[in-house]
Amino acid sequence: MCDYNTVKNIVDKDLSEQIYNFFIDGTYENNSIIPVFYGDISNKGILPSIKPDNVFIMKNGKRKELKNTAIVVCRQKLSEEYQIIFGKEIFNRIGN
Repeated sequence: MCDYNTVKNIVDKDLSEQIYNFFIDGTYENNSIIPVFYGDISNKGILPSIKPDNVFIMKNGKRKELKNTAIVVCRQKLSEEYQIIFGKEIFNRIGN
């Protein structure tokens, strides 16, 4: 999961605008955005997600490539410390 302000700086302008429009009226033009349904104790809804060709992260000082990964985009900032949150299964996939 990643906040919109972070994502808009790493994707092209067209995709950034599509994500923004999804937040405004729930529309999207093509397969660049995948709707993700969510629910918790106090809320439920749909968030946009994108599926980049690959994602690179640093683990133990080494650059690791992730393929077949979707990034769910939320409107609000996640926290002052984090711009993106990965599930633990991501770290299991990339090994040491």
